[in-house]
Amino acid sequence: MRLINTTSHKLEEFFDRPVPPYAILSHRWQVCEATLQNYRSSQGEDGPGIGKVINFCKFAKTQSPSHRYVWIDTCCINKQNSMELMEAINSMYTWYENAQTCFVYLRDLPPKEEVHKKERRDAFCNSEWFHRGWTLQELLAPSRVIFCDRDWKVYDSRVQLAKQIEGITGIAKPFLDGTYQPRRASVAMRMSWASKRYTTKPEDKAYCLLGLFDVNMPLLYGEQKRAFMRFQEEILKHSDDESIFAWTANYTQWGMLAPSPEAFQGSEDIVNFKLAPEQRMPFQMTNKGLRFPSASDTYAKDNVDPSTGEPMGYDDHVVELGCFFGRIKGMTGQHSDALEMWEDGPITIRLKRIGPTWQRVECDNLGQGQNSARRVRRNGSYFGRGVQRIYFIEQPLL
Repeated sequence: MRLINTTSHKLEEFFDRPVPPYAILSHRWQVCEATLQNYRSSQGEDGPGIGKVINFCKFAKTQSPSHRYVWIDTCCINKQNSMELMEAINSMYTWYENAQTCFVYLRDLPPKEEVHKKERRDAFCNSEWFHRGWTLQELLAPSRVIFCDRDWKVYDSRVQLAKQIEGITGIAKPFLDGTYQPRRASVAMRMSWASKRYTTKPEDKAYCLLGLFDVNMPLLYGEQKRAFMRFQEEILKHSDDESIFAWTANYTQWGMLAPSPEAFQGSEDIVNFKLAPEQRMPFQMTNKGLRFPSASDTYAKDNVDPSTGEPMGYDDHVVELGCFFGRIKGMTGQHSDALEMWEDGPITIRLKRIGPTWQRVECDNLGQGQNSARRVRRNGSYFGRGVQRIYFIEQPLL
């Protein structure tokens, strides 16, 4: 890890020795930013974007505690080295977690001397920083986040602004004020936090979420939207959270994996539920599509062929997922009311047989199953009921 000494303004490397305490800068990139190469060549004195680095060093030294070292993404990573860039992106969430403080520099937030209090509050709410993909981890990962205005004056902290930030981002207050760790949220809930954010490169819609989902994977710039599909496959390798399938999009038929983060808009209240271990059979991507074992109930859709009058249920199934619609914003599966909400009915999706495989149909809708009250096991998990099957669900290519 490279850090900048706030006194000498020099870059120091900590590749084979312990990393000292440091502060970190979160900011929106401008046209001219200091890269590793031009920062080294400028000797930390002059050049494109150097002013922002120097100003941050001076600011960080005046804060309490005073920071001897700082990290800035633009000039502390050698982006000309693809291996180093990949390692940095896979490590970045941890770097933000380990920072003493993350200072958010909002260049579109005017100082209080220039505008009225309401105008300043509106400028904060409308800041472009809240709409970018990469800034999501910068908001959530650090234990301490401080927002600064254009003149490097402290505006307020994430904890103090938690209710306001909830209204801006849709991220529930408990995940902002330290009540819950962000990774405790369901997959669908975390995806919803990114669903309205944008990135310059399509691949970064997936890459900017790696740390939030505790996923590591190679970066393949050029794969475009395929990156998000690969990202979901990586999540399935270590998570049995079925809310990853609780998305909606305007498709008459599709696979089980969402086509983009935008499909999770409206999933901010979906909660994953604890099912019995044997009900959490592994998912697996095969040459016939995703192997999807139904973890809960499966039942035939009560459809009739209008031409013959014969039942069509064999090829048309409704499958319950191991998640439900929460009635309390920001709740997790450990909430005391989770059982009651689960028993109101789990989320359902509809599958239709297409030849030897299946596909999800009516993808613009999530259903809700029947009351799912069931006996409790000694270990606190729940018995299943109904018929359970294994489906091979074809995943269309993007």
